[in-house]
Amino acid sequence: MASAPPDAVKKGHTRNVSSTDERRVAVPRRRTKGPLDFDENPPFRAAPDNPLMPSTPPPASPASVLRSPPAVASPTPMSPQDPHSAITRDFTYLRHPQNFHPLPSQALPPAFRSSQPPPTTPLSTLLATGHFRSAAITAANSLTDTSHDLPPAELFRLWYIRLASLTLIGSTSTAAQEIKVLSDLSSNFYRDPDTSICLLPWELRVLAVRLQAIGFNDWRRSIGLYYELAREARTEVLSPTSTPTSRTLWRHRLQDLGVRVANALVEMGDLKAAGRHLESLRDAPAKDAALVPGMLCLLYIRVGNLAAARQCLPRDVQGDRVLDALFLMSEARWQSAVEAWEAIVDAAPETADLAKSNLAVCLLYTGRLEEARGVLEALVATPTAFPGLTFNLATIYELCSDDSRALKMQLSEKVAGTGGEMVNSSFKM
Repeated sequence: MASAPPDAVKKGHTRNVSSTDERRVAVPRRRTKGPLDFDENPPFRAAPDNPLMPSTPPPASPASVLRSPPAVASPTPMSPQDPHSAITRDFTYLRHPQNFHPLPSQALPPAFRSSQPPPTTPLSTLLATGHFRSAAITAANSLTDTSHDLPPAELFRLWYIRLASLTLIGSTSTAAQEIKVLSDLSSNFYRDPDTSICLLPWELRVLAVRLQAIGFNDWRRSIGLYYELAREARTEVLSPTSTPTSRTLWRHRLQDLGVRVANALVEMGDLKAAGRHLESLRDAPAKDAALVPGMLCLLYIRVGNLAAARQCLPRDVQGDRVLDALFLMSEARWQSAVEAWEAIVDAAPETADLAKSNLAVCLLYTGRLEEARGVLEALVATPTAFPGLTFNLATIYELCSDDSRALKMQLSEKVAGTGGEMVNSSFKM
């Protein structure tokens, strides 16, 4: 190839020879900070409620200023006179009447309609006496009453009472529809803009995860949300500012979330994953093993891991008897289960309501309907009647009589006379 003429060189028309090494330019790596990075300061600092937000703003850069919310990127705290320093969230949309579904009185048996507490009954009294349907209505009325302001703490407390009461009366589908108005409870909208403290009570946040999973039919997302709450609980446990009492509380919450994750896996139908998850909970250090033994035991039985379930309940005489009786029922050994429950009832007859109810179920499966009926009817006469008891007795009425509706109506009148409140589904009506 001929070389370029000299005049071409003078005119700047030379060919620039380039290579990969010559084109590379050393660009300094931008400093990023994520949930997996470690701080250069001592490992445990006072952390805010939101684990994704740093307690102090990162060094200002054009990119970080564009991505960071004003409350975090601001180099100095806002003055009290600044209108943005106070909580400026507008929660009025949570008080609209269209957010709440009506609860018609037709859902109650006739015997309970005439024994409803007056509308002026305090909410605390309704909750203490078991009138959860009335408590749900009272909470909704307080929320929709715009004649007085509600601080965020009281607003969300009433929301929790409303949703929890609906769940307790069997209206979980209604609660799952109403929770949708709150949208994403983990967003910064529900946090104090200055302190990042969540304005929602912990119980509401935990309950909302399951209700939203039911409402949107998205159990996988619920598991992710449980883990987000678990990260916050773990941060509080490790915080140096936490007191021993608060650490114990957050450990209980953390372990409770672990059980709820297993329950979500069971409701998804992934029993193998639930079993593996429960194994990891059982192998947790003793100082963090604050699980409710009964909850973990029942979940193990649900997934069929009976060997693991035997290691959950306290190893005492009464606990062993209850566990053995449950295992006999899970193995369909009904006659042996009858004998086991009878031994438990004889050992503690004054506190054996659940044992007697399980005894009646075993008697039912052995074909001794009249005996099962007698056991349950004796329990109904006490003030400790519960929906599972009335449901089982209504089932026996359907098997024993052609006029089961009349027997169910009589049963509802007996239960209504003992106080409390139940819906039609508790009596299979």
